[in-house]
Amino acid sequence: MTRAADPAAAGQLQHLTRQLVLSLMDYYTHEQLPAACARFGLPAPPPEAVPSATLTKRQRLAQVFAQIPDGDYRQVLARFIEDGQLPPDTRNQAQDLVWTPGPEILERVRREIAGALESVAPIWSNLSGYLQLLRRLFALDRNTGLWGSTTLEAEIVQHTVTNSEDWTVLDLFEAIGRWTPTIGDLPRSSKAFCRDR
Repeated sequence: MTRAADPAAAGQLQHLTRQLVLSLMDYYTHEQLPAACARFGLPAPPPEAVPSATLTKRQRLAQVFAQIPDGDYRQVLARFIEDGQLPPDTRNQAQDLVWTPGPEILERVRREIAGALESVAPIWSNLSGYLQLLRRLFALDRNTGLWGSTTLEAEIVQHTVTNSEDWTVLDLFEAIGRWTPTIGDLPRSSKAFCRDR
């Protein structure tokens, strides 16, 4: 079963796409903007100097954004995701928008995926790779509010590394789901776990 499209998603797509396009001004000089736009598959920016005016980087990038058709916002966000430089929260938000609507993952399927991962070997047996993978997939620095300033990452380490018998893979999925919205895209998460083991 496929979820109906969220009417609010179009506005969120537009807002985040604009935000990311404009953010390029913080990382590139005027001279570098054409190459940066090409890298993300964006329209070419106008020249810095135009008749009777000199444009700021923000003004140039605002014109770039104005040239992007509404139907291309998901493609633009996908390129920013693929670049691998987005902060976890922003990346998760972009991923949710790019992959919405998507297939609904039933609770039974979640349990089967967790069970399959559990049957081979604990996914946290490689501590360094395990934590790097989780940081790449989820925003782990948020405060869970359970024990003072405990973060989600600290809670995961406590129950899967320090006390490795505390949690099953399903417990891990459910803990992440409590604090991050993107556990709903379980296929992406489980595929990454399998690839990195």
